[in-house]
Amino acid sequence: MIEIKDLLKYFWYFSIILIFLGLIKIFIYKLGKKLKEKNEDKKQHMIKKESFADEFEKEQLKKENENLKNKINQL
Repeated sequence: MIEIKDLLKYFWYFSIILIFLGLIKIFIYKLGKKLKEKNEDKKQHMIKKESFADEFEKEQLKKENENLKNKINQL
């Protein structure tokens, strides 16, 4: 038959295991949050790069367009 001392011992073991599982859950949550923020920063950085590339491409096209207009006017 199970004694009260054994039940208390098992209760403490169970409590310690639950505490460790809770700490692991918190650690994984914080790690996931940091990774999500890092991913968002990378996305924002890529958006900035793309917008800069688009602006640069537009400027190049404007210059080419002006050069072509000048050549047409010279003819």
